[in-house]
Amino acid sequence: MSGFLEQIESAVHYVESRQNADGGFCFYRYEDWGMSESNVPDTFYAVATLSIVGHSIPKKESVVQFLRSCEPADGCFPSITIGWSFLNAMRLLKAPLAVAPNIWLEELMHGLEVSLLNSSKMEWSGALRDMCRLLELCQVYGVVCPVRMQTGLRRAVLMLKGASGGYGWPGANLLDTGSVVRIYSLLHWGLQRSALEYARSCEDENLGFTLAPNASNATLAVLLAGIDTVHFFNERPRYETVLLRYLLTCQTGKGGFAPVPGALADLENTYIAFECLRALGRLQPIGSA
Repeated sequence: MSGFLEQIESAVHYVESRQNADGGFCFYRYEDWGMSESNVPDTFYAVATLSIVGHSIPKKESVVQFLRSCEPADGCFPSITIGWSFLNAMRLLKAPLAVAPNIWLEELMHGLEVSLLNSSKMEWSGALRDMCRLLELCQVYGVVCPVRMQTGLRRAVLMLKGASGGYGWPGANLLDTGSVVRIYSLLHWGLQRSALEYARSCEDENLGFTLAPNASNATLAVLLAGIDTVHFFNERPRYETVLLRYLLTCQTGKGGFAPVPGALADLENTYIAFECLRALGRLQPIGSA
């Protein structure tokens, strides 16, 4: 495991400990307080994290049953986050869907096209993340992104480009730049190297990457955005050893990863940590415990 076997196994045990009796997962499990409600996003993050290292999914049939109980009869999910999480979890579990999501995805595409006409009022960080997730699902399920929507999306994204080469609103930051790079990748658009230069300006000899140039903060999501951005240009992070060291300081005593050192671990950030390690070539299958 390139020196990370103990940490990865500890994280796997943490993920397994977040499973509830109904098969679903929840990062907060305080049963004495009556707080242990399974939810779709946490269940996806658990399934994806275990799948990254080839670990078996505990109580797999129960996991599928829990997810099926959350599947809308018409295939239209209440949010992109829930739909993205559900569909990806079911795909990883190789479980068939009751209803194909194509109509829902087409409706979301139309809604996005309308929203882009009034893009000045968008909350851009969340909107860019949702756009990435929507485009990922459309690619998986063969839903075509209309040329008119692509044109509106490109125009809106270019509005977010700063003089530094990064993207974001009200100012450029590495998280939003990473989302833009992902959008360009999914739509097979060419991207100027100014995005790479911006990511390089966010590199830090103490943290690996920071949210913006000369900033002093970094979350695991920021690290992943930086890694993905430099990888898009077929390059590697400059401070990879530092980045790995900082990432491991985000692991808590229970094995899960927190967004920053000293914070509460959760399933989403444990998944992000595994994605960082995978992107850096530091993971290999460990199989079932």
